[in-house]
Amino acid sequence: MRTTNALTFLASVTMIAACGDTSSSGGGGGAGAGVVTTGPGPGSGGMGGSGLMCDLPELDLEGLWAVKITLPASETGPTGGPLSTCPGTQNSDITPVMLMRVVTLDPTHSGTFTMCSAGLPSVTATAMGTCTGGTLDLDYVGFNENIANDDSGPQNLTVASKDPGAAFSLDQLTFAFGSGPPLPEWDTANVACDDPGLGRDGCDETCVGNCENIDGYDNDQPGFTFGLCGVSSTQALEDCNLDDITSTDGTTIQGYVFSTFYLTSGFDGAFATSCQATADVTADFGMTYVGGDLYVAGTDSTVTEEVKALPEFTLTSGGGTAQFFRIDGRFGTPNLEMGDDGDTCDQVLQSLDTLFPPQG
Repeated sequence: MRTTNALTFLASVTMIAACGDTSSSGGGGGAGAGVVTTGPGPGSGGMGGSGLMCDLPELDLEGLWAVKITLPASETGPTGGPLSTCPGTQNSDITPVMLMRVVTLDPTHSGTFTMCSAGLPSVTATAMGTCTGGTLDLDYVGFNENIANDDSGPQNLTVASKDPGAAFSLDQLTFAFGSGPPLPEWDTANVACDDPGLGRDGCDETCVGNCENIDGYDNDQPGFTFGLCGVSSTQALEDCNLDDITSTDGTTIQGYVFSTFYLTSGFDGAFATSCQATADVTADFGMTYVGGDLYVAGTDSTVTEEVKALPEFTLTSGGGTAQFFRIDGRFGTPNLEMGDDGDTCDQVLQSLDTLFPPQG
């Protein structure tokens, strides 16, 4: 489906040549940074913090919610490119973040969703052919902050009763960017696609095919464009200059990749209160690369080299879990609603660790 509201893909992928720092520098930013509140909010206690007045005799669900999904995943890297994952297969979580607007049509409910972040995990990698060497951070940055993904369309939100703790389910939800499944991808086996002039500024039928089925989201590029910035342990992500991708001062990798990806999810859970809920999630996720314009150590690379260097993400089970928290200021919750979905997503991502404190 073509979506039309703000998507901000702020997830980062950290690629490390050996055991070392696995911190990521994209994504949520500092918890609470720039947040506007109308009450004490979750505070240090996260969703269960003091100041909330959510334990109503009957559930009142109408309003704006943040949703964080956690999906166990594995990361692998194709061989033959300038980088490779090390070890070859790793396990972590994909953590999509969404907005959910609930409208009550008594006795039923309807939910409309906007995707804020796809939440790709960190990956360790090597550029040396063995699991030794320095540190490399590879960060995915949204090329256009106002990629629209207007809405998922109203989804049926079925709630068993008005009692706190009531079970709920949501119709299956699909977000697709660039193309829905089956996803097109760059043909790395075709030697003709090693041509450095292909795949830079448009969809190439020889190497991708079905170009008419790939939506362009910005500057007529195929699929969804991500800026890429890769830096070693002695460099900083701020050194990247995506306005001049041929400039490599302080950077190891910079440029763009053109992608297609989708996320399908269904939810079954319970509303503990009028402010928070948890759910089990059934899900499917896919992502491919269909072009790019990337410089590695100042050298122009081909799309085939780029695709062979970038990690692949696969869900390791049929789903995961989700946390829901109200963010519209009602019942003492923080008011992160900014009018524009993109701005609201920014607020949620900046406050993510406060809304949903890390577990363990």
